[in-house]
Amino acid sequence: MKRLLLLVLIGWFGGTELYAQDYERLYKFLDQYGSNWNHGYRKEAADGRSELVNQLGTPAPRYTFSKELNSKTMKGKFVIMNFWSTWCGGCRALCMALDSLMVKHSNDYRDVQIIGVNYKETLADKGYKAKEWWKQKAFGYPTTDDNKGVDEFSTTVQAGHPTMMLIDDKGIIRGRWDAWSPGTADNAALAVWVLKIVPEQGLTLDFGMARRCMEEKQYLRALYVLCGLDETAEIRLMKLEALLHISSYQGGTLLAQMVEEAKESKDYDTLLEIAEIVERNEELYSAYCKIGLDAATVYNNYSRKGNDETLLLGCKLKYRYGKQMQEEVLRTCDQNIRIHEMNGKEEDKVEFWKKAKANLQ
Repeated sequence: MKRLLLLVLIGWFGGTELYAQDYERLYKFLDQYGSNWNHGYRKEAADGRSELVNQLGTPAPRYTFSKELNSKTMKGKFVIMNFWSTWCGGCRALCMALDSLMVKHSNDYRDVQIIGVNYKETLADKGYKAKEWWKQKAFGYPTTDDNKGVDEFSTTVQAGHPTMMLIDDKGIIRGRWDAWSPGTADNAALAVWVLKIVPEQGLTLDFGMARRCMEEKQYLRALYVLCGLDETAEIRLMKLEALLHISSYQGGTLLAQMVEEAKESKDYDTLLEIAEIVERNEELYSAYCKIGLDAATVYNNYSRKGNDETLLLGCKLKYRYGKQMQEEVLRTCDQNIRIHEMNGKEEDKVEFWKKAKANLQ
């Protein structure tokens, strides 16, 4: 009864703040859009099959990495543990991404403790020295030595290279990411925003918040907010724009789907808005640029509302698509030149592709 009353009061006074620490909502979102997101680690079962050991929502094991970095000193803090070694390229990339995103370029995470956990450093040698490398990069968060306390904790939680874990202010594991890709650090930042910053600042996760996130180019935050709202045509278009910045594959899939649906229903206004979204995003693949061009072309040819501005939009997309295709062709020529040079004794084929490239330029 007390829990029900609390939820009613939160819903009454805070609107969608009811979602502020909705762990299941966050986990569901990261299941769909997360980068290297995991609920735990896998172990071999008695029957020889692999089974998932869930860690989300479980207390983190106690740890003592050093006098300064241990369970006792970190009590009451959100902690991100980044397990790394210098021989792991993905580890080095994630170390830098966390520093850039959450330390040097943002004040949002100043109360969050990030810890580099140097783990199994001697397993391989890529010519780096852990302490020297860390000092050279001048990271704004501390790292551990590869010591007994590190080894015991890392083994207990089955950390890999890289593995990143989020532990909340109550010592509960709230996130795990294994491996690295460009969006992995953004995932951790989103989880901290949802579980810490939103409730602390009393933020309301409504359409206005989504729009502000889009204006600030916080596309993952925007998508998270939008996924909690009742879908309208405007919200779906905003989701598309956010997703195109987050995941080229998922964004491209939704882009193609929305264009086909709009063409079939003769929803020319939506086609125009899609074309404008594609034109605003200068980093899209040529195939997605072509889909945006198709949307603009259909609008201009069939809506009876085309004007100089919409025709110019189509021209911009056509020019960009053509330029992208030219660049792809030249890259193909360069690739073939390199392949035949590496094979050796294929001077005639090397010359063939060099001449082809020269004729194309």
